Amino acid sequence: MSDIIEVARGAGLAEAWERAVTLAWTQGADFVHEDDAQSYRGRPMVIELPHPLGEPRFHRMILALPSDIESYIQEVVAGSKDHLIDLSDPHKWHYTYHERFTCYTVPNGEAVDQIARLLDRLAKAPNSRRAQAITWKPWYDPGETDPPCLQRIWAIVQEGRLNVHTHWRSREALLASYMNIVALTAWQEMWARQLGVEVGHYLDFTDNFHIYGRDFARAEMLVEKFRTAPPEARYLSAELYRSLL
Repeated sequence: MSDIIEVARGAGLAEAWERAVTLAWTQGADFVHEDDAQSYRGRPMVIELPHPLGEPRFHRMILALPSDIESYIQEVVAGSKDHLIDLSDPHKWHYTYHERFTCYTVPNGEAVDQIARLLDRLAKAPNSRRAQAITWKPWYDPGETDPPCLQRIWAIVQEGRLNVHTHWRSREALLASYMNIVALTAWQEMWARQLGVEVGHYLDFTDNFHIYGRDFARAEMLVEKFRTAPPEARYLSAELYRSLL
């Protein structure tokens, strides 16, 4: 077992998320946040999903309703909250992932649809190593109090399957990480359909996968339930999930 990095694997997202949270809680280092001195525990993390849409995908212990999850998926894949962005107001949103990936603006005002370019490249050269999209704006984001956690998406088609890798500078473990992956693998499915290929693996790299001090009691409780509760008490089938929407 590495002191630096571990891979959280699972048959589906729900299993892999349990493993990632357990690793962060039991093997993370304690830190203090640079902005507000809030304590947190974190570590580098890799989450590996050989079958991103496989079961068990949905977890009963996530603090979000199925409708909340679906709303977030639409925020990421369809830009349902892009209209909330207002750079002139410090109290409003300054980005969404959908906006950064599909309407990435540079200082001269040009807007780039990086996802369209990514898919176009893969349609022409499926094994290209250059199919990627970024969020970071080095002329703007370092001064933000809440800059994007997701930094880059990289994709490739191999053996008729679309593999997607995502790279994160920082991520909250107990809710954000799960919601992020549900949404991004839904986008992966959409891209695979557009390209006429199958969904391949999903790899998720995080530099600091963390649990905030205010959530330590919940993290301890969750890790114990992951260990002791039967699968039917932890996982929600896709069929049941859809029926709750």
